[in-house]
Amino acid sequence: MLKHNVTDRKAWGIFARDQGTDEATRLNHYGAHPFYLVMEQLPNTDQTPSGNMHGVLLLNSNAMDYSFTPIPSLTIRTIGGILDFFVFLGPKPEQVIQQYTWLVGHSMLPPYWSLGFHLSRWEYRNLTRMKEIVKRNRDAGVPLDVQHADIDYMDARKTFTIDPINYAGMKDYFSELNADGVRTIIILDPALFDDQVSYPATIEAVFDTNELQPWNWEETGSNYTLKCPISALDDPPYRTKAVFRYDEILNKSSRLSQKTLCMSAQQGEIDLNTNKPKYLHYDVHNLYGWSQTKPTLDALRAATGKRGLVLPRSTFVGSGQWSGHWLGDNNATWHEMKRSIIGMIEFNWFGIPFNGADICGYFNSPTEEMCTRWMQVGAFYPFSRNHNNRRTRDQDPAEWSQPALRAMISALRIRYILLPYYYTLFYKAHTEGSTVIRPLFHEYPTDKATLDIFLQFLVGPYLMVAPVTDDGARTVQIYSPSSPWYNFYDGTSISVQSQFVSVEAPLEIIPLFLRGGAILPTQGFANNTKLSRMQPFGLIIVVGSDGNAEGDLFYDDGESIDTTASKAYYYATFKWSLKDTQLTMTVVENNYREMSNLKLDSLTIYGLNHTPAVIYVGGKRFAPSLRPNTQIFEIISKMHVILHCVYWLLLNLFIGNDVVGNVQNLSRENTLSTTVSNMNEEPSFVTTRVPLRDHVELAIDYFLPTPTGRFPTILEITPYGRGPNKPNRRFEARYWTQHGYAFVIGDSRGTGDSGGDMVFHACEGKDGYDLIEWIASQPWSNGRIGMRGASYSGENQWYTAREQPPHLSCITPSTTPARPMNEVPYDNGAFLLQWALLWINSYVNIVLPPAGTTHPNPKTWLNHRPLRTLDVFAVGRELPLYRTFLDHPTYDDFWRAIDLLANSLVNITVPTLAFTGWFDGTLTGTIGHFDEVRRSSPRTYDHFLIIGPYMHTSAPDGGYDYLTNEPILMMGDISIPKNALLPARNMTHAFFDWCLKDQARPQWKPTKFFVTGTNRWMTRDVFPPPEAQERLLFLTSNGHANGIQGDGRLQWSSADTTVTDRYSYDPTDPIIVDMEKIPYHLPININTMIDRKDVLVYTSDPKIESLTVIGNIVIELQMSSSARDSDLVVELMDVLPDGRSIKLGSRVSSQLRLRYRDGFDQEVFMIPGTIYSIRIQLGAIGHTFLPGHRIRLAVMSSLFPWLSANPNTDGSIATDMQQPIVANQTIYYTACQPSHIRMMVVDNPVFDL
Repeated sequence: MLKHNVTDRKAWGIFARDQGTDEATRLNHYGAHPFYLVMEQLPNTDQTPSGNMHGVLLLNSNAMDYSFTPIPSLTIRTIGGILDFFVFLGPKPEQVIQQYTWLVGHSMLPPYWSLGFHLSRWEYRNLTRMKEIVKRNRDAGVPLDVQHADIDYMDARKTFTIDPINYAGMKDYFSELNADGVRTIIILDPALFDDQVSYPATIEAVFDTNELQPWNWEETGSNYTLKCPISALDDPPYRTKAVFRYDEILNKSSRLSQKTLCMSAQQGEIDLNTNKPKYLHYDVHNLYGWSQTKPTLDALRAATGKRGLVLPRSTFVGSGQWSGHWLGDNNATWHEMKRSIIGMIEFNWFGIPFNGADICGYFNSPTEEMCTRWMQVGAFYPFSRNHNNRRTRDQDPAEWSQPALRAMISALRIRYILLPYYYTLFYKAHTEGSTVIRPLFHEYPTDKATLDIFLQFLVGPYLMVAPVTDDGARTVQIYSPSSPWYNFYDGTSISVQSQFVSVEAPLEIIPLFLRGGAILPTQGFANNTKLSRMQPFGLIIVVGSDGNAEGDLFYDDGESIDTTASKAYYYATFKWSLKDTQLTMTVVENNYREMSNLKLDSLTIYGLNHTPAVIYVGGKRFAPSLRPNTQIFEIISKMHVILHCVYWLLLNLFIGNDVVGNVQNLSRENTLSTTVSNMNEEPSFVTTRVPLRDHVELAIDYFLPTPTGRFPTILEITPYGRGPNKPNRRFEARYWTQHGYAFVIGDSRGTGDSGGDMVFHACEGKDGYDLIEWIASQPWSNGRIGMRGASYSGENQWYTAREQPPHLSCITPSTTPARPMNEVPYDNGAFLLQWALLWINSYVNIVLPPAGTTHPNPKTWLNHRPLRTLDVFAVGRELPLYRTFLDHPTYDDFWRAIDLLANSLVNITVPTLAFTGWFDGTLTGTIGHFDEVRRSSPRTYDHFLIIGPYMHTSAPDGGYDYLTNEPILMMGDISIPKNALLPARNMTHAFFDWCLKDQARPQWKPTKFFVTGTNRWMTRDVFPPPEAQERLLFLTSNGHANGIQGDGRLQWSSADTTVTDRYSYDPTDPIIVDMEKIPYHLPININTMIDRKDVLVYTSDPKIESLTVIGNIVIELQMSSSARDSDLVVELMDVLPDGRSIKLGSRVSSQLRLRYRDGFDQEVFMIPGTIYSIRIQLGAIGHTFLPGHRIRLAVMSSLFPWLSANPNTDGSIATDMQQPIVANQTIYYTACQPSHIRMMVVDNPVFDL
């Protein structure tokens, strides 16, 4: 009865009915739960709470009223039944609920997927409409786990039937959704109508002759006249508030039996003494929903073998053992949004924590702001579902504007990240009877101010939610209890305690706060729980006022029955001590096998008063970073702690220059576990400086095998830092020394501890030559040296090998960029802005001036001019290398001097082994180097190229994580099969043994490449395979190809049409692709990105047969522009049957800055309106478009900030100060000017066995 007026003596009825809600009527909504709580007061005080609470249950299923008087007193009136009272003495609030649920039954453990977001509507009208709404939400990036079908899917409302016309194919569609990780729930309304002909259940029912169970339904036809008798049962002397229905309040003419069975109806099992049913409907009416719940759950589990979910509206005491509770039909009003929070809290008290209201309201249509705010609070309901009825507007998230959609997705994204925390709370509710959602006074029972707070609530003890529940509000008045609380978004602490304070609440966020002393488990975000459960875990640590924190994690397969009883789960506790600078993890239960595939990958720390310079996790050293513009420290995607194998985990901090705590290895006797502290422990090494021919010195570390001797050597030269936990191969030192190799790693010139200045690739060849010859002169070297490394370190090998040092025997240059104007820093003439800023400022280990004020939000960069000084604006300091890049916008002598392919690789005679991936941004360069060295080499079979479904960082390790050697089985939005993984380190070992130890030559063909789609390997002598033949796929439309819903088409025959397509590119409103937030270089669904009016989209018909494409893709477009310069950007996609557009290609995008259409060595500006033939190199793919899939091409002119936004002027890229102008672009399709895709197709491909 939370927040009811207790001074007006009004009665509140409890009687289960399907009726609307209105506070004036004071009628309950579906469920009947005669249980109340009392917060006890200190004697002789002004309502000061003592901190103690008790609860009272009247276990009676008859209709009743509750009313209050100012004494204060509570009066309960019931029309009959037994007066069984149970009192729960607590004394603390959570203890009262635990005692209550111990009596009535602990709540069920919901399936994990049910904690995701649900979408529903009564009614969709047909399956096509349902599909459209599901698709648009998935395309918009709305996470979705459950799609509901309300009763309109039935055939004439007959339960367990499907409308054969409007919902034909629903079963197959639900199967498709399930395969993609989206579950489905059907809503049942198990009523019978006398006009349901040919329906067995109706035929068996008796509507007019059953005197023991008479009906009183207004809908009953004239042929059925049986009504309730006049009796004390059907017209009780005391007409409780519950007697009346909403529409009968004024005339008070209702009978208790209105819209249900007569109260005198006899029900239940037969009494053998009277030969009549034992019970009267008078006594058991409120038990109807309760009585149907367990049999429904039993049937569901018997049919599926899984945990399943039953979600009734009508519940009674103890229903939570088997079900959740749907709070029922509400109104789209701000008032009812507030009431939903009350209902959510109360049903947690009733032992049904899995509950939630219809987000955005069931009746009436919400405003956009109301729905946005409701979606934000609904994202934290235990049961989160958007549901409305057929007479209202669409209110699913994708229906609203982009700002509203972003706000909704942002809230849901936080929910998904916190699902392990939610699931652990449900585990405690299931095993201990605790609440999941609770009011503040549960945690602060002596604080009088908390008794009147019902809109601000807690998720468990550690997360406080303060939603906006008033129209137009952009601040929220919150109460800050007597604990340290930290802003979820920026880590700042609330400045006061035990006081009210106003906090900012712009439309895009819901205020959230974390409690000091908490440790919350998290998991990486994905758009449904099937995918999110594959993501690594993280921990949010919120340091308490005493420097401590604690938390726990429960995890199982999320769907099996009774995993807690069988102990088929994982449970761990975490404790943090700032004094001891330790995070200790103790695994209590370790019986969920799939936990071996999951890792703890990140830490997020709130409430540290000092900046941690170094964090050790299990003996591994990490440098935490401060999240920009916050007070939150984090280690992201680096730790790779295998939770399944670790019983204790130790975290140590170095603060400033002082050592806090000791780096130590933990052990426990008599356990089956191990720790990770020695996983990559280094052997001893020697640090020295090597003088070069120009007297600059390089800093190196070298590792030697034992016992001493002369050894072949493996060398890496890197600009990323030679120390541990850097993107280098240092972690392999122990491996190579154990196999008889010396291992040397050195800082490139001008980086780390090495001398000189870094000039992009200018000195790498000569420096590598000198270092190799120095190694060969050392007493521990046998004079045979191979090189190791990837990316820039891989390019170092090509530069060094081209110098032909006498003692270089082989190289392994994986993932190496192409020519300077083709990949980095200019990709086909377009400047890679975000790459340049991030790479120079954060990755290359060079000395930079201290950073001043930064502007990390890329949107703020759009108005900055000139581009040359954006470094200071964006990252707070001048980046000389960034400016050097911009000073050379054309292919001039600066680039010509370092262009490997322009200077030929003819001098390279040593064997090479290179790994790359279809999602590696340097794929084009790696293939180009392989092609060129084979073309120049007399020994073509000494060079090897492997292309897998890998990204830049995992390709050198064959798809495995380079630090943990764990397989990476998710790449963007696609799964990677295990047959795609290769033992790259073992292959590299065999390669080095051949080159450096004269062992057997590996029996490999020169190229090995994986074909996605069919997920099979091919090996050939050349790439692409010789059987690949060029085919053309032509663009056409009816003149409206803008966006996904446009009419752009791809077809195999040329389209001779004068129709054109146009779009306007505005440099002040580019397409935003922030690589720091979304991995656009991976195969992800980009529907949201391309569904704009300034994007032309062309889609083929679904494939009838598989189409395998292996080789380079070229896009040729006939176009004109109203501007003298602009960009053309293209994306190629595989459209899945569910509508997702999965990006293909190795780079974020493929493009051409049009001033370079005649070559990168000159700028030739366009004549507005003139038609040009533009060729864009997309690069190589190896992919099969499967039956039912479609090919899609998008054409646009921006991808900011990955690409600098072309202002469409003719000024210098670096120094242009002109205001940007809008460019109107036109694409042509005539037979003389066909726009088309050139692709290499392999018919009847032959794969490896």
